[in-house]
Amino acid sequence: MSEVTPQQLKEALQTHFNLEELSIFAFEVGIPYEDLGGSGRSGKALALVQYAQRHSKFDQVVEAVKAKRPSVNWDAPTIPTNQPTNPPTSQPASVQYHFHGQVVGSAIGGGSVQAENIAGRDIIIGQIPQNREEFNDQLAALRQLLEQAVANGEIPDERDAADVVEDVNDALAEAQSDEPRTSRLKRYLENTAEVLDGAAKTATAAGKVGLAVLKAAPIAAALVKAVQVLF
Repeated sequence: MSEVTPQQLKEALQTHFNLEELSIFAFEVGIPYEDLGGSGRSGKALALVQYAQRHSKFDQVVEAVKAKRPSVNWDAPTIPTNQPTNPPTSQPASVQYHFHGQVVGSAIGGGSVQAENIAGRDIIIGQIPQNREEFNDQLAALRQLLEQAVANGEIPDERDAADVVEDVNDALAEAQSDEPRTSRLKRYLENTAEVLDGAAKTATAAGKVGLAVLKAAPIAAALVKAVQVLF
């Protein structure tokens, strides 16, 4: 079993392969590139990793990347999707900070978080997507986190879990259609954000950290805010 995480594999594919190379790589490992969703290197890399997970090809893909790109440093910290390599010193208006868990420290200022001690281990920064490509990438990432949350039983009500999975899948299909309908996207994502926010609060109250639902909740909230602007 590979010790490489899905996020590490996605970042390696996105960073070390261009779109043409990703297409060739997918063919070599037996993944139908033309059937993968997403757009751009980030979207295609994420879709490739998700396909590999669903079809028990994850370890095979990891070994193929190691063989083709031996220079990849798997231990290096990865750059979060859609975050700039050199972030500006001032805080963009579109950035929101979501803290799950007990946080002890000073206030946010100058675009940075200054803290003497952070007791909670989950500090999630939700970047509101600036264009439709980023929107689709974050929506795909939300689905992946949601699948993890549901599989781990992090959404207490099974009916809510089933509903949000359906809503996110519907939102993905709608966002990638030729003429996405804002009202439908908004409805799907508001339902998802409401359920995830409740599950995240329940997890936080129980003192749980590192859960997929804690990472998914702020992404859903950011996507809700982006719908009216981008569609």
